[in-house]
Amino acid sequence: MMEIAAGMVYLHSRTPTLLHGDLKAINCLVDKNGTVKITDFGFARIKSESARTSMQKDKGGGTRRWMSPERLKGG
Repeated sequence: MMEIAAGMVYLHSRTPTLLHGDLKAINCLVDKNGTVKITDFGFARIKSESARTSMQKDKGGGTRRWMSPERLKGG
């Protein structure tokens, strides 16, 4: 969990910010050294000032079972 959280902090601290959009257990792979790698960026979005509007319009993307409450509400 710590490596997944660190990976998400890394993505969110980039400029521009990268929002994964489909973070779930199956998209977290473990290499031979036990290091977790976040994969599957098919639904990733670059955060911009208009990101909230575009995400509200975009009903697709991600796996509903794993979405945050904010994403399920269209945020």
